[in-house]
Amino acid sequence: MKEIQAELDAKKLESAVLQEELERLKAQAQESDAKVEKQAEEIESLRKMAADTQSLLRQMIAFGQGVTGKESFD
Repeated sequence: MKEIQAELDAKKLESAVLQEELERLKAQAQESDAKVEKQAEEIESLRKMAADTQSLLRQMIAFGQGVTGKESFD
């Protein structure tokens, strides 16, 4: 009977260790998901900034061409 109890205690301990490991892995997965989400938001922000910069450059080029065009007619 003592052997069975010792085996049961060992299984309980093993189960508790595995449960702790599972909880640690779940927390790690949640952290990873949060990082991925944050990176996706940062990428989207960078894309918007790049689009805004391109738009500004186009406007500056168009303005420069307009000014240059007027000067050539003077």
